[in-house]
Amino acid sequence: MTIMETLADLHAHLVDSWKTLTPKGNRFFGVFNSHKNFPRDLLLKCFETAQKTRTDILTTIVNFDDDRTTGIFEEIKRYSQHASLKDFRRLEYAQKGKLLSVRVGDLTTHFLPGREIRTENGDILLIGNGDDIPSRKASDVFKTAKKRNDSLILVPHMGFPKIGMRLTTAINYRDYIDAVEGKVYATEVHRAELKASDSHTLRYLFSQGLIFNNFDPENPVESLREGLSTARHYQTKKQPGYCEMARHVASFKAADWLLASGICTEEKAQ
Repeated sequence: MTIMETLADLHAHLVDSWKTLTPKGNRFFGVFNSHKNFPRDLLLKCFETAQKTRTDILTTIVNFDDDRTTGIFEEIKRYSQHASLKDFRRLEYAQKGKLLSVRVGDLTTHFLPGREIRTENGDILLIGNGDDIPSRKASDVFKTAKKRNDSLILVPHMGFPKIGMRLTTAINYRDYIDAVEGKVYATEVHRAELKASDSHTLRYLFSQGLIFNNFDPENPVESLREGLSTARHYQTKKQPGYCEMARHVASFKAADWLLASGICTEEKAQ
């Protein structure tokens, strides 16, 4: 039996904004970030990447100050019930626990929820459970996530001002951490290096990632944790730069203005 490798993007938001609704009830995804059929575009991106890399695909859908995971999961399931994707037909989906899997032929793409939490000591990324942790103290987030034992605990943005955790803080909490972004920082913390896109558009989804040879859909979080130290790094030539960063900043400022002006409304939590 051939073991299929899995390309995982462990830090993907997919859109700039999720809960901003236009007067027609459509979603404002961000500046230059529109989709007539978002689940179709997402699945096409995943399956085309699977064909290119000859791997299964794992996409995380990371909540920030919203619950985009639940909404996107529902849109994927609704679309998969009646869709035919260009060259991909007979979509089959199944959800087991927190993992949503969509299959067409011998190609499989998995989706797993996540939550990025901005603490006073920098961002902490939890993969496996999209639920929030109310505290914004790093110590509380680390301890609660460790106690829940249902998520990878990752530290992104190391070295970035305001949003990146200081090296000394990461070292102090290394026993709680599974992986750290940045080779130098990962070496100092003695943890695996996180490679992920942090994408807010489908264009840059899988621009960076990790290839696992042991991903187990029956036990997703634990198999990812066990495979972090041996996962191979994946990177495309097309990487987001300053223009993409400026577009993203403009997008959440635009979303704030649209809500404040009354042009758009905020989707209420279910």
